[in-house]
Amino acid sequence: MRSLTTEEQLLGLIEYAPQLTGEVLVALFDGKSFETVRDEVTAPLTAPEPVDTEDFQAAAERPATLVTTSDDALREALEAGDFGRWKVFLHPTQAKLVERRYSGPARVGGGPGTGKTIVALHRVRHLVSQLPPGHTKPVLLTTYNKNLAADLRSRLLELGGEQLLSRVDVSHVDQLALRVVREAEPGNHRQTIDDSRAVREWREMLDELGENGWDPEFLHDEWTQVVLGQAVGTRTDYFRARRAGRGKNLGRAERAAVWQLAERFTQRLDRLGRQTWDQAEVTWPPWP
Repeated sequence: MRSLTTEEQLLGLIEYAPQLTGEVLVALFDGKSFETVRDEVTAPLTAPEPVDTEDFQAAAERPATLVTTSDDALREALEAGDFGRWKVFLHPTQAKLVERRYSGPARVGGGPGTGKTIVALHRVRHLVSQLPPGHTKPVLLTTYNKNLAADLRSRLLELGGEQLLSRVDVSHVDQLALRVVREAEPGNHRQTIDDSRAVREWREMLDELGENGWDPEFLHDEWTQVVLGQAVGTRTDYFRARRAGRGKNLGRAERAAVWQLAERFTQRLDRLGRQTWDQAEVTWPPWP
């Protein structure tokens, strides 16, 4: 914790930290004093009496957390007892983000459970309400995978019904990338394969070439994270590419060998009529 220097590092840590730890760190990061954090976050969780660690029934009945607030809007939502309403509850301070007019891209950050998804859903509804008459293109809402996309559709339905949902295109990023590629290249009918299948293709290619000095998973990650990830289009560019976090240093001779294998791998996929999701998500041709 003492080594954290940025907000991104903090959010990365509390994503995996115990809930109470995360709440304490976020409160301290927000500038609250030690005494305030102790009184508002830690003290409400202190057991009022000695705990019998063998009394499992009492443990099951004791709430894991206790929420206290002096915020009237939040208190009203909590005391309503309507979980459906709580799932789409927008705090007045969040409403400012939803209704603000931005001159370009904007990023909303916050720890787990701080309401980022709620803000996004209400922002979508706000944008739909601002569409001019005759505008038929839907508002795009994208996320990481199919399950999250399905959850967003369900919550939009709760928030604004079919009328709202019909004006929103909810899709996960892989689905969106594939659609963009197919629209840009109508004749492209290549099969899109996942990472596990791609690694098998790497392994089969290395076996065919008699190359036993390279790990197929390492090569796939190098190709995905460095070559595709940094839009590296030439051998020279690959020699200059940053490889922070890759865990293994590569000299010029090794980079030359990796580049040659990556070229062969791309040609192999083209020949088989296949592409990876990472290829579909880049908007430039990876090879001349």
